[in-house]
Amino acid sequence: MMSNMIRMGFPMAAMIGALFAAPAHADEQSALALARQIVADAYPEEERAAMFGGAADAAVAQMMSAVGADVPPGVRAIVEEETNRFLADSKDVLARHIPALMDSYAIAYRDEFTEAELRDIADFVKTPTGSTFLTRSVKMIGNPAFAAANQAYMAEIMAMMPELRQRVETRVVAYLKTQDAE
Repeated sequence: MMSNMIRMGFPMAAMIGALFAAPAHADEQSALALARQIVADAYPEEERAAMFGGAADAAVAQMMSAVGADVPPGVRAIVEEETNRFLADSKDVLARHIPALMDSYAIAYRDEFTEAELRDIADFVKTPTGSTFLTRSVKMIGNPAFAAANQAYMAEIMAMMPELRQRVETRVVAYLKTQDAE
């Protein structure tokens, strides 16, 4: 009985896995080449650092606006100064990683879309509307409507942080005490 269940279970698992597997491509290399062309057309190399840096700037600005009004002005100034310094440094790191990030987009596109879908996307990206769609989509994080919604989200998350910090601190201290006892 059990061996029959196991024998039937493996083919069933394989069928279920196939249903949820990434799209199959007759030629993985041509699909990847097509996906890389989409990335090259959609994210022009000379604009990548500004696009992704701008998205980071917008996200940090929204996060900083969520810092509570009860934070003393001097503390806020220090946090803003250090955050801006960190953001500037992080853009240097981002610039070094953009080639790998772009290639990972291409791999993800290849894995997510069928070859026919990739061809359709490639054709769309070559149109005037398509050529700006993805580059402008990155900028949506700075749109006032998105920024307002994101700031409300960030404010709620930031309000949860003291409790999280306390829970983590309590657990870490308790853990370290058990390690000292051993």
